[in-house]
Amino acid sequence: MCQSAAQFLAAADVDVDIIDLAHHHLLPYPRSENDDFLRELVQRFNAADGWVLATPIYNFGISGTMRDFLHYALDSDLPRYKPFVVLAAAGGPRSYMAANDLALSMIYEVFAIQIGPPVVAIKDAVIAKTNTIDDDIRGRMDRALTHLVQVVRS
Repeated sequence: MCQSAAQFLAAADVDVDIIDLAHHHLLPYPRSENDDFLRELVQRFNAADGWVLATPIYNFGISGTMRDFLHYALDSDLPRYKPFVVLAAAGGPRSYMAANDLALSMIYEVFAIQIGPPVVAIKDAVIAKTNTIDDDIRGRMDRALTHLVQVVRS
């Protein structure tokens, strides 16, 4: 979903900077706070005009790596007022609550602006091996990303 979102945004002539946390080893919060590489990731994250937060849902919660990174990246009193979209992959419909919890945390804790409801792909809606996304999920992603671009450009 993240790669598909990046392709969609690039086609809309948006500068895309993917921070793939699966490729970075972060110690659990707050033990990496003095790490230079982490500071660079945080700077890149906060320099963005808008965010696409893509995460798997495990045991009714967002990825622990995503949660820890957001603790670092959003650890300041600066109001952000930046738009964001949440994309999540989950095993079942009850996992939608975890994606919604992430969105609410962004809204209430850092004053971010949610664009559309979280887009949650359940089970086989996304097939990584074939790089296919269910038409319903694709449509919901595209609508949310279109609005994200509109808000950032306004």
